[in-house]
Amino acid sequence: MDDAEYFTWIRENNAAILAAVARDPEMPVSACPDWIARDVLPHIAGWYEGWWRSNIACPPERFDLMTSYQSAPPAPEDPEEWPAAFERAAESFLAFAEGLDFDAPTWAFEQVRPARFWLGRVATETTVHRWDLERELAIPYVLPAARAIAAIDDLLGAFLPLIGRTDSVMGFGAAPSGSLVVAPTDADAHWLASPVDGAVVVRRDADARGEATLSGPASSLVLRLAGRETADAVEGDATAVAEWTALLSAMP
Repeated sequence: MDDAEYFTWIRENNAAILAAVARDPEMPVSACPDWIARDVLPHIAGWYEGWWRSNIACPPERFDLMTSYQSAPPAPEDPEEWPAAFERAAESFLAFAEGLDFDAPTWAFEQVRPARFWLGRVATETTVHRWDLERELAIPYVLPAARAIAAIDDLLGAFLPLIGRTDSVMGFGAAPSGSLVVAPTDADAHWLASPVDGAVVVRRDADARGEATLSGPASSLVLRLAGRETADAVEGDATAVAEWTALLSAMP
């Protein structure tokens, strides 16, 4: 998927999020306990103004975790101003990002990756929160296959390598004892996540075999890997699948 498609995807998500909140700002969001719909807006706007904007243009050698975490300005005190603030933050980020070199190296969760990695992060996270809101409104949304594959790559590749890291503040959790295969039923792509010496290695592998397999439509797998409840098939050890998805849903 090319860079322009990421921008289209993100803008579509932003519009859908704003539209869903406008329909019922005080609607409870079951995927985000204690939140109502409008609470999603300052949450994502803060990423646009802070974490995402800071990291997409930050050379790895200049990255500072706390500076990035704390870089977002506070949200307006009046919730009525949150939709406009969200729209400004989103468009400001996208206008800023469109002028960047996406092949330039950036810090990416203890890895060095091209800046377009952060486009994938933005697309995935806004997709998941879009689904959170539209689900409550009974608006069906199926992620197109190319986007779903990109989002699975993002979820597995961004976070699982953090597991078991003891040499960094970003180290997270412990690796499950068994491996996991993620196998969309509607796309020619398979992933294998394997525990290796206390850490996790993720690779594309068409012939992957593991203790457990998480399979289903690619769009549904994105949601399952992001900690949302969907009716996907589980083969092999269901407990192992639960361990992997619990780790992913708790990632930063």
